[in-house]
Amino acid sequence: MRAAAAQVPDRIYRAALTLAWMIGDVRTESELVQAACETMSTAVGAEYTAFNRVDLSAGTAQADMLPRFELPSEPDLASAISNHPATRAITSADGGCRPLLLRDLVDWPTFRATPTYETLLGTRGVEHQLLIPVRVHSARRAGLVYTFNRLRGQCFTETDLAAAYLLQGVLAAHHALRAASHHATGTGTTGLTRRENDILHLLSEGLTAAAMGRALRISPRTVQVHIGNIYTKLGVHDRLQAALWFLEREERSNPPSAAGLSEP
Repeated sequence: MRAAAAQVPDRIYRAALTLAWMIGDVRTESELVQAACETMSTAVGAEYTAFNRVDLSAGTAQADMLPRFELPSEPDLASAISNHPATRAITSADGGCRPLLLRDLVDWPTFRATPTYETLLGTRGVEHQLLIPVRVHSARRAGLVYTFNRLRGQCFTETDLAAAYLLQGVLAAHHALRAASHHATGTGTTGLTRRENDILHLLSEGLTAAAMGRALRISPRTVQVHIGNIYTKLGVHDRLQAALWFLEREERSNPPSAAGLSEP
């Protein structure tokens, strides 16, 4: 592993321990994300930190920023995050789930000329990024990614990348525990009704409320009511999280065969 040779500072180990102790304290994903962003921003010395949820199959993406500032409109934000070179590397079938430095994916002059840079980073003076994926669904090209940003002249080092490997394990464990707690609620389907399961399936395919309503012969408003109930039962707060929950449940119900391929 490339980052293994770098010495990890004691402050990173302290940050990892802090994150580990948080497991019993956080109740929601939003609390986890805020605490993790604050702890890790201090640990790696980032001016801006983002937690991104991306689903390329559905064409959706969302971001939580720390410190908070005004983000572009939802379509522009989704387009910018989806077309970021790191997003495509992380969510690709062979991209793995390793921490990444943006400079290893694209040279800076090329990236500065893209709409993604102008939309997300141009007004902030950001020139360096370190990305830590914590959950990836490569078949759907979806995942959860922490992004750390530094300003001009403050590039991330191999030591920072080594630290990212260490922190990634703790963060991935946190998010896996959050997902597991959702999956363990209720009776296998988390108390979802048959109609809610139908809607969750269609939602995972990226259908709009209107399209789901046409498929199920109900009104879009009724679909939205069902979606709200689904979010409450799963303990999630957006379409991407619900879709990831569904896809992970399907993977557990249909595990890969011995050859590494999905069963027919």
